[in-house]
Amino acid sequence: MTSETRGREGPAAAARDPDLFEEFYRRHFDAITRFIARRVADPHTVADLTAEVFLAAIDSVDSYRPGQGSETAWLYGIARNLVCAEARRTARQAALGARIAGRRLLEAD
Repeated sequence: MTSETRGREGPAAAARDPDLFEEFYRRHFDAITRFIARRVADPHTVADLTAEVFLAAIDSVDSYRPGQGSETAWLYGIARNLVCAEARRTARQAALGARIAGRRLLEAD
C-alpha cells in the first residue's frame, strides 16, 4: 500500500492503525494548531487543545461522514467545540475568582 493510498483511507483507518494516525496527525496538525491559536492567547492552552482535538477525533471517528465535508472541516468542528468549552471553563473560573476576591479571609482565631 503506498502512502498516497494510505492517506486517503480517512480517520476511521487512522484510528485503528498507529502509522496511519501519524500521517493523519501530521497532515492536519498545522491547520488545527493555527485555527486554535487564532482563538486562544495562551500557547500552552493551544498545545493542550490541539492534542485534545486529535484525542476527540479518535474517540468520535464514527461521527465523520466524508460526504458532509472534508477531514479538516470535521477537525475544525471538533476544535471549535473544544475552544468554546475552554472559554466557558475560563469564564466560570474567572467568575468564581471575582466572587471570592471581595471577601475578607477569616482570622485564625
